[in-house]
Amino acid sequence: MSGFVHGAGFRLYGRRDIRPDGSYLSTKFFCLAFLPVVPISTQRIIPAKSWVPFGTTRYKLISKQPLHWVQVFSVYLTAILVVIYGTLFFKVVKPFLQARYGVPIDDFPEFLLFCVWMALAGIAFRWFPRSSQRFASDSIRDLDRPTPIE
Repeated sequence: MSGFVHGAGFRLYGRRDIRPDGSYLSTKFFCLAFLPVVPISTQRIIPAKSWVPFGTTRYKLISKQPLHWVQVFSVYLTAILVVIYGTLFFKVVKPFLQARYGVPIDDFPEFLLFCVWMALAGIAFRWFPRSSQRFASDSIRDLDRPTPIE
């Protein structure tokens, strides 16, 4: 997304009301330190095809919509949980590892462990929505299946 430099600028967060064509609602936020600060607008977007592997995700704007406040609050809640989770590393995990194994965790090892700790949260955030969507789509398919009448 253009206009996003060193964790500050405008960025899309959230994915709600996913349609069969792959489009979904996302909210554009002004961010500082990668954290959403002010919601700007809610947009229905669809990911655009890109020929660049591992490149920036591009989006095609379908329509602008009024702010979706449920999504805005869920993005804020997620950001708060991520900050708490990151703080938990320094307040609980790092002291536990130092007391348990007696290894001084400073500088690069601390940074590396923190990155692994945060990556676990990233994996969970990516996996849980997909598994819940898969569960929901399986449940919907079960509802569409006719049952025999006895």
